[in-house]
Amino acid sequence: MSDNVKDLNLDGVAEESSATADTTATEANVTEGVTGEAELSEADILRGELEALRKDLADADAKYMRAMAEVQTVRRRSQQEVNLARAKGMDSVILSVLPVYDDLRRALESAGEDPSSIIPGIERVRDTLKRNLENVGIVEIGKVGEDFNPEFHEALTAMPANSEDEKGKIAQVFESGFMKDDRVIRVARVVVYAD
Repeated sequence: MSDNVKDLNLDGVAEESSATADTTATEANVTEGVTGEAELSEADILRGELEALRKDLADADAKYMRAMAEVQTVRRRSQQEVNLARAKGMDSVILSVLPVYDDLRRALESAGEDPSSIIPGIERVRDTLKRNLENVGIVEIGKVGEDFNPEFHEALTAMPANSEDEKGKIAQVFESGFMKDDRVIRVARVVVYAD
């Protein structure tokens, strides 16, 4: 173009101005097109990001629902295991008592005409039951001659002491008490020598 400008006459100058105006208009249109495409691309990018976020949200929601279902499953299984353990614990206690039932039945069958003949059998039944309780960690508390302790014993009544040594001691046991480890299962119900 610069070569054309040197050789131009008046008409040529007009033609060059017209060409420059056309070039400027074309550049403006191209710039508008690029800007429009840039704006359109930015909107498309935002739409794409929105879709990606929606997909991420749906994935997170699905993971949350799976996690909640898993938590419910774990709770249900844990409760079933607790129930099973409780049932097995009861079974072990019942199994330790069943021989006592069998021994009592045999003792009563053998009593016949002489009821005093079952006393040794009843004593063996008691000893078997005591041994079975001790095997599961349950021990008897509250024996005649022990010091009275309100944490382990319940005084039903008091009776006068025959000597100074008897005061505050257990005189008679109505119901034996039982403990497992350091926990009292049942207090012993006793008669105490008065102070």
